[in-house]
Amino acid sequence: GQSWCGSFLYYQEDKCDEGFYWCLKAAEQGLSEAQFEVGKMLFFKDETNKQQSEIWIKKAQNQGHEGF
Repeated sequence: GQSWCGSFLYYQEDKCDEGFYWCLKAAEQGLSEAQFEVGKMLFFKDETNKQQSEIWIKKAQNQGHEGF
């Protein structure tokens, strides 16, 4: 639930920070879908987050997430 809710909120312009918060919470609990979403969010946020993005996407892939 946190992952889906976070993604939904993230893509609403005025709820971006709240959405990232909920996705991150779910990702930290080990949910691969949330880990992948956090990786995507960080990737598209700005150039300084590319390394963190890769870490989260790799965590998701290690759990079987198929990625893009």
